[in-house]
Amino acid sequence: MGFLTYSCSANTMINQIVDNFVAADAARFAKVETGSVQKACMHYTYGGEDRYIQFINKNSYIYDYTRTTLEVDIGNTYNTTTHEVETTVNKFAGLYYYNSITESTAFADRTYANTIWQDKYGIIWNMWNPYSDGSADGFLFIMEFVPVAYKEYDDASSSIIVSFTNAPNDVPYNNSTVNKCGQYASFQNNTYNLFDVSNMTKAFKSLGNNKIYFDFAKYHKNPNVYNNPIVTSKRLFLANKTGLAVNDVLTWIDPADAAIRKYIITEVGSGTGTHANYFALPYDNAKEYV
Repeated sequence: MGFLTYSCSANTMINQIVDNFVAADAARFAKVETGSVQKACMHYTYGGEDRYIQFINKNSYIYDYTRTTLEVDIGNTYNTTTHEVETTVNKFAGLYYYNSITESTAFADRTYANTIWQDKYGIIWNMWNPYSDGSADGFLFIMEFVPVAYKEYDDASSSIIVSFTNAPNDVPYNNSTVNKCGQYASFQNNTYNLFDVSNMTKAFKSLGNNKIYFDFAKYHKNPNVYNNPIVTSKRLFLANKTGLAVNDVLTWIDPADAAIRKYIITEVGSGTGTHANYFALPYDNAKEYV
């Protein structure tokens, strides 16, 4: 487990992600049979948490267009007949396609570049869409499992934090509609942004001393107020291209334990070249929770 790259279909990718979680910690994660290659589900149990987490590649239809999304459902139970997560389900989705390309073409037959960091504490997943045929930009998906003992502010919520963004947005905007892009949400409530981007320094290289300056992402409980940070994630930060380039590896010494942690600059975007979004995901020795 750790920094991984894949070149494969989206259907293959979601099953690979579930397999990776199980391989990382079989005591926390168990794969659930879904009866469909377009679904991948796992049972997460740890620290009193008991949830089913399902990845679904699915379609919706608007006029003559096919809107294809990756949806993540989190619920308390799993129905073996319908092969769906159910009971108080929280839904999150990132827009992936919005054109007349069929679901089988988009998710089963096409190959996409995937760059991820994954371990038993979560995943940071960048899916790059290389096609310039009018399909959507790639997306960044973040799922972290943050135990209460690690939280700076106990929000009395789940340990599961989920977020999506796509290339045009620095971070996703408020949106609780499943089939729209750019949703950013926590498991507790899906109506607010977790990052206070306006007060975050995107990583840049100083022209004066060649050092890298940046701010780690803080997950917040309060919408647009940002006065109750749940946790500071030392697993990712936003970046720009001032003195930096894609695939640059940055080294940071964690003052908490003198650990050397490395991050790699990654671009979220697509073959259209219309939009780009830069961030740093772990490359080696990522911060671990308890």
